[in-house]
Amino acid sequence: MVRRYLAKMTGLSRAQITRLVTLYREGQEVKPKPYRQRRFPQRYTRKDIALLADVDEAHEVLSGPATQKILQRAGCGRAARTGNDG
Repeated sequence: MVRRYLAKMTGLSRAQITRLVTLYREGQEVKPKPYRQRRFPQRYTRKDIALLADVDEAHEVLSGPATQKILQRAGCGRAARTGNDG
């Protein structure tokens, strides 16, 4: 009953509550871990984004593949980074 109350009040899962209760029973200090925000690696530089915006605006917002083809024809060095190469 106490575990259900703790789960309801904290928003933690049953497994997390069990783990924390076990730590408390063993005499260890139970304290919250600091939140670590994870970020995706940045794929494009600000310069790349500005270039894509300029090309998009100049050609009245074409599709992605069409914009990529324009950048390739222009010989832009960053055109290869706009593809879906994973």
